[in-house]
Amino acid sequence: MCTSSSSRKHESCDASDIAAMLVLILVAVIFLVFTIIFVVNDCSREAQIHLNAKSGKWEASDWSLYDASTPPGGDSNATRVKISFTRVTPYFTGGSYSLDLGLNFVLVQTWGDERLVVKSDPEDVKNTATIKETKGEQISIWKPSLATDPTSCSGPGNLIGDESWLHGDGRVYRTQHVNLILPLSRKGNSSSPAPPTKDYFLDIFSTREFLAGVVLEWKGEDPVSFKRDEEEAEKRRKSGNYTAPRPSLVIHSDSARWRVGYSVGKCEMKEALGDKGSNFMRELACLRVGFKIERVISK
Repeated sequence: MCTSSSSRKHESCDASDIAAMLVLILVAVIFLVFTIIFVVNDCSREAQIHLNAKSGKWEASDWSLYDASTPPGGDSNATRVKISFTRVTPYFTGGSYSLDLGLNFVLVQTWGDERLVVKSDPEDVKNTATIKETKGEQISIWKPSLATDPTSCSGPGNLIGDESWLHGDGRVYRTQHVNLILPLSRKGNSSSPAPPTKDYFLDIFSTREFLAGVVLEWKGEDPVSFKRDEEEAEKRRKSGNYTAPRPSLVIHSDSARWRVGYSVGKCEMKEALGDKGSNFMRELACLRVGFKIERVISK
């Protein structure tokens, strides 16, 4: 009798253990399923920009998922930024005998950012300054950090008047106003007080290229347009003549008239790392635009 009772108790204990184990396995499976669902849903979330039907304003949701400190290409692919100059206005800083050339222009940058998901028509364009998060805070997007050599007259920041527009397909269009002084290039220029030709060069580069993998490229074959030519082209369009004028910018000075031409290309520059006098150098790729000023008519 004792043996039979002991055997039934043992079988009962085994059944309880199996049931408890099955419950634990079931709980673990349920937990795993919910974890997978949560991860999938979280991964599928992305920062989005959409039109608020009630307010009629553009809003950004889940913006904490967007990293404005890193470029769109990440570590594997370089972010390509197209560069062009518009509204270019050159002038002599102190008459025709001055060796320095003043230059005002708008620096235009365009790039694509697939992380910017816009729930809108691809043709829509919005100023990023008008787009707010759902809590009312202005959004911040990644932008290239650029500098010029020589530096801008605008101060340490180099570039001013920073505005950005976002297209519905994720493209970004950015403008910055630049005002700087170009010294006369000593290469190939005459040493006379008023040489018949004057050459000037301007380099533009990304200050974060070695970290962020940013590549600058000229936009199209004619990335530089003079303000006077743009205004003349606009007049022709309004009059029904759509033929763009040939570049023939002329600077007037007290003693002569000067024709301005330009060329664009690529360049490389070296920058010291650490303290001044350091032997550690880094190479930076840059874009270069050269301006040639030629005397055409003497008064």
